[in-house]
Amino acid sequence: MVVDDPPPGSGQLVCRLKKSLYGLKQASRQWYLKFSQVLSGSCVYAGLLGCKPASTPMDSIKQLQMDAGPPLDDPTANRRLIGRLVYLYITRPDITFAVNKLSQFLSKPCLDHSLAAERVLRYLKGTIGHGLFYSAQADISPSIFSEADWAGCPDTRRSISGFCLFIDTSLIC
Repeated sequence: MVVDDPPPGSGQLVCRLKKSLYGLKQASRQWYLKFSQVLSGSCVYAGLLGCKPASTPMDSIKQLQMDAGPPLDDPTANRRLIGRLVYLYITRPDITFAVNKLSQFLSKPCLDHSLAAERVLRYLKGTIGHGLFYSAQADISPSIFSEADWAGCPDTRRSISGFCLFIDTSLIC
């Protein structure tokens, strides 16, 4: 796979697979590896490598709002970062809430939203070994936990809810 120049006016990276991987046992793994390299190689947040890790993916006190300040001059980098985080939270459910919250502000991101996205990156830096683990010896008794925040969104006054489904100690959904 190579990264070609974007078509005129698109402003996006275009990935073209030069060699067929389909039909191989490791096709999905190889595609994921190549795609991950493209994602990480073009990240503009590489300056965060030397930063201090965050203990949580989102500040529990600060409420993000739509018009929290002037919009970013160039929101493209912020939107790309959120898109990468959406792809990542498939295997990292601990960042799902923060990424979903940040996704609400993609139409007009401001500095607060960008700083919150950087905090997610700092959290990921400190929890690099975290992820999903499913034990073969697990007890198959399910547990479910839910939480709701009545009118918790400061912009729309909508309620926010979520749930976690576990089989033994393994997170399923």
